[in-house]
Amino acid sequence: MDDKINKSWFTFVAVIGLLLIFLIVFPKFSLRSVLAPRVAPTPKVNQPTPMPTPIPTQPQLGEVIIETPQSNNVVTSPLTVKGKIQNNWLFEGAFPITLLDASRKEIAKASAHENIPGSWQTEGLVSFTANLKFTTNSSSGFLVIHNDNPSGLPQNEKTFEIPVQFK
Repeated sequence: MDDKINKSWFTFVAVIGLLLIFLIVFPKFSLRSVLAPRVAPTPKVNQPTPMPTPIPTQPQLGEVIIETPQSNNVVTSPLTVKGKIQNNWLFEGAFPITLLDASRKEIAKASAHENIPGSWQTEGLVSFTANLKFTTNSSSGFLVIHNDNPSGLPQNEKTFEIPVQFK
């Protein structure tokens, strides 16, 4: 009889020992994971995938050179904008320019065009001109240069802006 008790006791200790070794070797396995009820994840219905808000890229030094108007100049309508811009900001020789008031409300929009046709297809800076007609009661605002982004992808957007004063 003692032999049967010793064998049962030995078997019990051996099983507990193997269980402890298993838990040490595989620490992610636990009784909680075995005994926990299995619940299928709740599917998300009609929820769009959140997209990160794109932040327009800032231009590299020398990509945009605004000759007129200069930063904080007093401007009147019609406003002529002249400058030079890196050729990769243009598409088909043009790019958009907007004029915003102090509360960043758009008060004018125009396309700037290359001064020499076809120059946007060459390397380097391209001379451009744009004319904006506007009316505003605001005393200040911003001239915003946008790269032409035919892809429409937010990560390809670039902007450059200068503050202006209105008369």
